[in-house]
Amino acid sequence: MNDTRCENRANKVGYMWIFFSLLLAVLLSPSAHAQTGRLSAGARLDVLPLSQYSVSESGFNASSDGAFAFGASLSGEIRVVDFFKLGLDLGYFSVKADGASSRDSMFNLGARFTGLYPIAMSGVMTSLNPYGFLSSGYSLYIPSSGDSSHGFWIAGGAGLEMVFGSVGAFAELSYGASMFDSFKYKALDMAFGARLHF
Repeated sequence: MNDTRCENRANKVGYMWIFFSLLLAVLLSPSAHAQTGRLSAGARLDVLPLSQYSVSESGFNASSDGAFAFGASLSGEIRVVDFFKLGLDLGYFSVKADGASSRDSMFNLGARFTGLYPIAMSGVMTSLNPYGFLSSGYSLYIPSSGDSSHGFWIAGGAGLEMVFGSVGAFAELSYGASMFDSFKYKALDMAFGARLHF
């Protein structure tokens, strides 16, 4: 029995060693290194075709669809290592419930954590960067009438950036939720934008 356990442990260690060796080889591959600077600043347009409001208070639960929403965002990032960036994200969104007569404003400010796999290219395009990200932070909801609400937001998604020298163009898809005292706002976000790399 002890011999079998020792053999199983040895096999697990062997598999783990192979996995980490392959991972290290990928991370150290020259084609995987970004051809851009460590700092970047970007701007994007956000389109929110699908959204939902939900209320949960004192045992009462209800939800309704949101109308088409849109916004714009700014971001700044620093590449900590070749495959990870840390940044700040500031976004403004014009939103409303389906059937509402006026639009409300929502501001999101938070941290953005991005994991990417830069692929070196030849020619005009210097790098192709598929990436995934997680963002979270403070959210402020300002209705057209009534009191504002403060809360927390979180979003996650993926995107693809094409880099031409120091300029990048990207598209990304994400899903996020802003949580306030008496309601939540959830939305699918399609974004298109550009970045400058320094």
